[in-house]
Amino acid sequence: MKKIFLYIFLSLMFSNTASAYLVLGKYGCGQILDDDRKDDTVSKYQTKSYIQGYITGLNYANDSSKGKGVKSNSLYYSVIKFCKENPLKGIHDAAEEIYFYQIK
Repeated sequence: MKKIFLYIFLSLMFSNTASAYLVLGKYGCGQILDDDRKDDTVSKYQTKSYIQGYITGLNYANDSSKGKGVKSNSLYYSVIKFCKENPLKGIHDAAEEIYFYQIK
Protein backbone atom coordinates (compact mmCIF):
# COMPACT_ATOMS: atom_id res chain seq x y z
CA MET A 1 0.00 0.00 0.00
CA LYS A 2 2.83 2.37 0.84
CA LYS A 3 4.42 1.70 -2.55
CA ILE A 4 1.20 2.57 -4.38
CA PHE A 5 0.82 5.77 -2.38
CA LEU A 6 4.46 6.67 -3.04
CA TYR A 7 4.04 6.00 -6.77
CA ILE A 8 0.91 8.18 -6.96
CA PHE A 9 2.55 10.93 -4.92
CA LEU A 10 5.69 10.96 -7.08
CA SER A 11 3.72 10.91 -10.32
CA LEU A 12 1.70 13.91 -9.17
CA MET A 13 4.85 15.73 -8.07
CA PHE A 14 6.50 15.40 -11.44
CA SER A 15 3.50 16.15 -13.62
CA ASN A 16 3.71 19.60 -15.13
CA THR A 17 0.39 21.40 -15.40
CA ALA A 18 1.83 24.80 -16.26
CA SER A 19 0.94 26.06 -19.68
CA ALA A 20 3.36 28.02 -21.76
CA TYR A 21 3.07 29.53 -25.18
CA LEU A 22 5.26 31.31 -27.67
CA VAL A 23 4.38 34.92 -28.39
CA LEU A 24 5.24 35.96 -31.93
CA GLY A 25 5.54 39.58 -32.99
CA LYS A 26 5.51 40.92 -29.47
CA TYR A 27 6.63 44.36 -28.52
CA GLY A 28 6.63 46.25 -25.28
CA CYS A 29 4.29 48.84 -23.87
CA GLY A 30 7.13 51.37 -23.81
CA GLN A 31 7.45 51.09 -27.58
CA ILE A 32 3.68 51.42 -28.05
CA LEU A 33 3.56 54.55 -25.91
CA ASP A 34 6.58 56.03 -27.65
CA ASP A 35 5.00 55.37 -31.07
CA ASP A 36 1.72 56.90 -29.86
CA ARG A 37 3.48 60.14 -28.99
CA LYS A 38 4.90 60.34 -32.51
CA ASP A 39 1.44 59.73 -34.03
CA ASP A 40 2.81 56.81 -36.05
CA THR A 41 -0.10 55.46 -38.14
CA VAL A 42 1.82 52.30 -39.08
CA SER A 43 2.33 51.46 -35.41
CA LYS A 44 -1.34 52.10 -34.67
CA TYR A 45 -2.35 49.80 -37.51
CA GLN A 46 0.08 47.13 -36.28
CA THR A 47 -1.29 47.35 -32.74
CA LYS A 48 -4.91 47.17 -33.91
CA SER A 49 -4.13 44.19 -36.15
CA TYR A 50 -2.28 42.36 -33.36
CA ILE A 51 -5.19 42.73 -30.94
CA GLN A 52 -7.78 41.77 -33.55
CA GLY A 53 -5.72 38.72 -34.51
CA TYR A 54 -5.36 37.68 -30.88
CA ILE A 55 -9.11 37.93 -30.33
CA THR A 56 -9.86 36.10 -33.58
CA GLY A 57 -7.43 33.31 -32.73
CA LEU A 58 -8.89 32.75 -29.27
CA ASN A 59 -12.43 32.94 -30.63
CA TYR A 60 -11.55 30.28 -33.18
CA ALA A 61 -9.91 28.06 -30.56
CA ASN A 62 -12.77 28.49 -28.07
CA ASP A 63 -15.62 28.50 -30.61
CA SER A 64 -16.63 31.92 -29.29
CA SER A 65 -17.63 35.31 -30.65
CA LYS A 66 -16.19 37.70 -28.08
CA GLY A 67 -15.70 41.26 -29.24
CA LYS A 68 -18.43 41.24 -31.85
CA GLY A 69 -19.13 44.84 -32.78
CA VAL A 70 -16.08 46.24 -30.99
CA LYS A 71 -14.30 48.83 -33.12
CA SER A 72 -10.57 48.66 -33.75
CA ASN A 73 -10.08 52.16 -32.33
CA SER A 74 -11.65 51.05 -29.05
CA LEU A 75 -9.24 48.12 -28.89
CA TYR A 76 -6.31 50.40 -29.66
CA TYR A 77 -7.18 52.85 -26.89
CA SER A 78 -7.68 49.95 -24.48
CA VAL A 79 -4.10 48.93 -25.25
CA ILE A 80 -2.89 52.50 -24.68
CA LYS A 81 -4.71 52.63 -21.34
CA PHE A 82 -3.28 49.25 -20.31
CA CYS A 83 0.23 50.29 -21.30
CA LYS A 84 0.04 53.59 -19.40
CA GLU A 85 -0.94 51.62 -16.29
CA ASN A 86 1.61 48.82 -16.93
CA PRO A 87 4.56 50.29 -18.84
CA LEU A 88 6.85 47.30 -18.27
CA LYS A 89 4.48 44.77 -19.80
CA GLY A 90 3.92 43.91 -23.45
CA ILE A 91 1.22 43.89 -26.09
CA HIS A 92 0.48 40.22 -25.42
CA ASP A 93 -0.33 41.10 -21.80
CA ALA A 94 -2.64 43.87 -23.00
CA ALA A 95 -4.33 41.51 -25.46
CA GLU A 96 -4.89 38.93 -22.73
CA GLU A 97 -6.32 41.56 -20.38
CA ILE A 98 -8.67 42.87 -23.06
CA TYR A 99 -9.88 39.44 -24.16
CA PHE A 100 -10.44 37.91 -20.75
CA TYR A 101 -11.56 40.90 -18.70
CA GLN A 102 -12.79 43.76 -20.87
CA ILE A 103 -14.81 42.53 -23.84
CA LYS A 104 -17.94 40.45 -23.77
